[in-house]
Amino acid sequence: MAAKERVVTFKADGSLAEALERLPNKSDFIRRAVKSALSGACPLCGGSGHLSAQQRRHLRKFLASHPLEKCDDCQAVHFVCQHQEADRQGREWNT
Repeated sequence: MAAKERVVTFKADGSLAEALERLPNKSDFIRRAVKSALSGACPLCGGSGHLSAQQRRHLRKFLASHPLEKCDDCQAVHFVCQHQEADRQGREWNT
């Protein structure tokens, strides 16, 4: 059974409201934009931008063996698992 649709409203400043009014289907645009933003939300903070003291403690422990690095190809910042990297280098060494 399909979920019942509900109307959700939000406040927007004048320039944003004017830009939305120019769209042929602002409801569809807003739905797609919100879904896209939600799918990219940080799994730790849920998109709030804030971590609890306990989350920060766990993150520091995780970062000790998973540093952030910038990809040479696409320039994206990502975690690197030093354990997997060591395993991969060991396999390449033995090849």
